[in-house]
Amino acid sequence: MKQNRLADVLGLRLTRQALRVLKERGIFAHSPISLEHQHLAKRYVVRGLESGGAVGDLGRYVTFTLEDGQPIEWLHPVEAIGVNGLHAVVVAPVLVRIEILRKGRTYELLITHHRSGITSDGNAISSTPAISTSCSPCLTN
Repeated sequence: MKQNRLADVLGLRLTRQALRVLKERGIFAHSPISLEHQHLAKRYVVRGLESGGAVGDLGRYVTFTLEDGQPIEWLHPVEAIGVNGLHAVVVAPVLVRIEILRKGRTYELLITHHRSGITSDGNAISSTPAISTSCSPCLTN
């Protein structure tokens, strides 16, 4: 059970080879979320990094929305030279992470719901998988 909870926080499980290929192609996507304390607001929030990109037939992207699917109002854009990396830092009491990996016409999708606060088993972030699927081929010409 703890291993599944860890996967909910970390995102898609990728092999070392997949991570190496993404790195070689210059695609950086950071899917783990973390708990941060906002001292002035005196509250905890979930923090995520919107990141990713694509090169040729390979792509990976991590983005976030509010619980109701609306865009996050307080995105903190990151000024970067490259397009295949970090795009923004997002914080909110509740986040929905959408992560997708594409290899050719094969896709892996993971959507998870994250809420700050102590859970019954003592974790600081409540993480719940919403959708986890793999599709090949997803698109037809």
